[in-house]
Amino acid sequence: TKRGLRDRAAELFVNVLRVNPEHAEAHYEMARYLQLRKNYDGALFHSTRAVQCRDDYLAARILQYQVMAAKGQPKMALQLVSLVLQDHPAVAEAHFFLGLMQQRLGQPPERAIASYRQALKLQPDYPEANFNLASILVLTGDFLQAEDCYRLALQQKPNWSQAEGRLAWVIAGGPMLTPQRALEAVLGRRPVRAGRA
Repeated sequence: TKRGLRDRAAELFVNVLRVNPEHAEAHYEMARYLQLRKNYDGALFHSTRAVQCRDDYLAARILQYQVMAAKGQPKMALQLVSLVLQDHPAVAEAHFFLGLMQQRLGQPPERAIASYRQALKLQPDYPEANFNLASILVLTGDFLQAEDCYRLALQQKPNWSQAEGRLAWVIAGGPMLTPQRALEAVLGRRPVRAGRA
């Protein structure tokens, strides 16, 4: 099984670290393994050790902020992702994650919108960034642009049920959704909205 293989791989990395405690890749792989096991303290320890062993280890730095978020520490995750972006401004995943943390911390929507747009500028085929951008655009009342972003997300990741549901909701009128319009949207009958055929 996959879990059995992961457990054996983790044992291997433990043995590597016994021989060479400064092996950055072994620390990183241990951190990934522990993150999957939801041992966030262990994952943070090993991802931090990987960065200490090799300070240019981008994947380990990314894992650090992901683990902090998983631990329920979005402020620290935001600080860590900001540091990553100072050194690596062209990492779409980091801009995406920055937007997530900005939303989680209740910062003004414009910040998260800018972060998601930057992620999409760097990686146009990023369905999760399109989805999150659409979701926050809905909150700001920009339903037409949100619809476009949900459609892009679905083009990039077909059959994504959550995006399909949100798109149907936006097409049907969003907050002014009636049961009839919801049914029409789900069945694929797009109602006519003012200014659009």
